[in-house]
Amino acid sequence: MFRVTLISTKYDIRYYRELNDSHTLSGRLVNWKESSLVMEKVQLLIIDEHEAVRNALATRLSSTPTIEVVATIHNLNQEHPDDNGSADVALYGLKSSSDADLDATIAVVENLTCRGTAVIILTSYADDIERELLLKSGAYRYLLKTINSNQLIAEILEVANEMSRRT
Repeated sequence: MFRVTLISTKYDIRYYRELNDSHTLSGRLVNWKESSLVMEKVQLLIIDEHEAVRNALATRLSSTPTIEVVATIHNLNQEHPDDNGSADVALYGLKSSSDADLDATIAVVENLTCRGTAVIILTSYADDIERELLLKSGAYRYLLKTINSNQLIAEILEVANEMSRRT
């Protein structure tokens, strides 16, 4: 169970909000090494059609001690993440905005959500209708691929925290 939420990543010092015994929020500063002891690792699945993108995401997200990349796959229809263990959060890279691709993406989001995996959609171009449909199908976030590493890590940790509060 996740007890903390990442608030800031400035200067390699992390500020966390944590739930204390009386169920109120308190804040404290922890250094990078201590933060790995504060929180369980988030199990992350990366789905993207481009191998270079999958590898780059895995490299930059594995650099934080709070995230463990359990698998990187090309397509959920061809490969099953259950073979590599379950994931808390999945990053799903959109390839285009055609209706057929959108239908397939909605199916993937619903499939992963049913398995208990929270989905973050990464897209090159924002589309309000696509965003609304994917969020209604169960995706937790709809983000542009231009997001920087610190923001993406914070989003992954926040989604994992939201997911743990729902269970």
